[in-house]
Order: sequence, then C-alpha cells, then structure tokens
Amino acid sequence: ALVGETTLHRLEELDSHLAARVPVVFALDNFTASDKHWLSTVMTLFSACPDVRFSPLTNHAEMQRIHSATGGNMRQLKWLLSEAAMVASENHQNEVRSQDMQIAFDRIKGNSSGLSNPWKA
Repeated sequence: ALVGETTLHRLEELDSHLAARVPVVFALDNFTASDKHWLSTVMTLFSACPDVRFSPLTNHAEMQRIHSATGGNMRQLKWLLSEAAMVASENHQNEVRSQDMQIAFDRIKGNSSGLSNPWKA
C-alpha cells in the first residue's frame, strides 16, 4: 500500500516504474456535515471516553462546529476531541463544554492555520 496526498495521482509523471506497480488508486474523502456516518462516528468517539462526558456537545449547533473545525477529517476529529478531553481533565471536570472546545481548537490549530475558531463568539 502506498498512502499519501493527492499528489500521488501524478505518480506516473514522477516515477513511471513505480506507477506501473500501483494498479489501483483509492481516495478517501472527508465526511460531509450532514452525512449520517459522520454523526455516528462523532457519537461513537464521544462514547469511547467513559471518564469524560461529551453530552453537552450532542446538539446540532455543536456538531456543526465540530465539523467546521475538522473539515470532516477523521484524524483532525480525533485530535480535537482528545485535546478537548485533556482540557476538561486539566480543569478537573468530568464533561467537555463549548469553552473547552474553544481552548482545544486554539491549542491544535493556533493562529497560523488561517481557520477561525468556531467556538469564539
């Protein structure tokens, strides 16, 4: 398996011998905000952390913010939720709130990402 970004679609231009050994190219797309699989994935990850509850984030507005923050990308989603759980833990809380998501987003994205924090007013 050869895993990479969209530049792998140009593999023939870069290395024709290697490209001849790659018979299939499969692209994984990010989830859309309205995708039922996205919502199911987020809820499954919420339930996978029994020590910190994510129940304050289960409403539609928060789900939209989570999607906006991650672009529907699984790696970004896991990173954001892990950071949010750490923020809650640092504050001796047993649940993640919107303000914790704001801090978590700032920690993982910083100011250089060009993305605005969906949890900032």
